[in-house]
Amino acid sequence: MTKDEVKKAYLKGYEAGQKEAWSDISKLTTRGYSPTELNIMAKSKMAVVSRSVEDKARQLEKFGLVIEDLASAGGTGMLPDRRGSYVIREEKAEAVFDHFADLLEKGHHGLCITRTHPRELGLRFESKSVKFLWLSRSESEVKGDVKSISPTELSALASQAVGFMEREKQSAVLLEGIEYLVSQNGFPPVLKFVQMLSEKSVLSDSYLLLSVNPAAMNEREYGQIAKEMAGEL
Repeated sequence: MTKDEVKKAYLKGYEAGQKEAWSDISKLTTRGYSPTELNIMAKSKMAVVSRSVEDKARQLEKFGLVIEDLASAGGTGMLPDRRGSYVIREEKAEAVFDHFADLLEKGHHGLCITRTHPRELGLRFESKSVKFLWLSRSESEVKGDVKSISPTELSALASQAVGFMEREKQSAVLLEGIEYLVSQNGFPPVLKFVQMLSEKSVLSDSYLLLSVNPAAMNEREYGQIAKEMAGEL
């Protein structure tokens, strides 16, 4: 990873942290402030997050960036060499696709379970060993390595993912759209689904990458999902 790539990753994490912090504050309506006051504070802070990120960028340029220090501290958000299940905290699925692409470049066979239509992913995974399961109620999308599967068919989805990890000796499974699955099935069934895939990733020596936006679910639910994973990025 180049110096510029590390810098961008650091700034992206800093921005996400700022937004998450003030989003949490907006929920603290029982500690002396009214909901209106807290929301005003949170929205005001989030409105100037970009300015804070720019300030941080200038600091990095002024003092330089010690890549070795960031890597040793895990500050780059790099995927560990140890296989297993990992949750990627992000507002929008972006970093998870980058991690997935890196694994494909290293020779892993990939299964991408996604709410985003594969065509919208562009050429990111072109000419790489990857299959797609598109989370959709449409039954017409079955073409080549792209198949649609209903978000309410969790048992069929689990069967596809588990079977893939069992067949492929060096596999990586990406799951994007966990919030959509929860909206369609409720949280308990989805948690069991994640638990099953996480256990299988360990048993089959595979990677499982789960993209989650913490702001899209309550803190307890996110904590339960993160607890099932081997690591959090």
